Amino acid sequence: YAPLFGYHLERFPFKTIHPGSAFMAFDDRLNFKNPACYVFPGANQCSPGDQFTQSLADALRTFLAYGPLPFNKPLYARAADWIGLLSLCVFPLLLGGSAWCLRRRKPIKLP
Repeated sequence: YAPLFGYHLERFPFKTIHPGSAFMAFDDRLNFKNPACYVFPGANQCSPGDQFTQSLADALRTFLAYGPLPFNKPLYARAADWIGLLSLCVFPLLLGGSAWCLRRRKPIKLP
């Protein structure tokens, strides 16, 4: 539980969600929220709270079986992924280099 929609879910956009199967359709919308619309709504051409449509029924079936859900990421999110991966690779090199430099350092002789 995260209070993203308020502590009592007062700002949660229920729209046409109702008890029943996730595949029950109402006006081309299935009975399940699309999580990609909460994370990157602009890149996925939707708004937070939008539901899966009939055309995405196979994606919903895969998602409910704990499979991957394909979604689009904006450019800044892809750049952040690459920066994180690059820093993960560079940090051990910098750490090893600084340890090597400290080991080669000569002790200071006091008069």
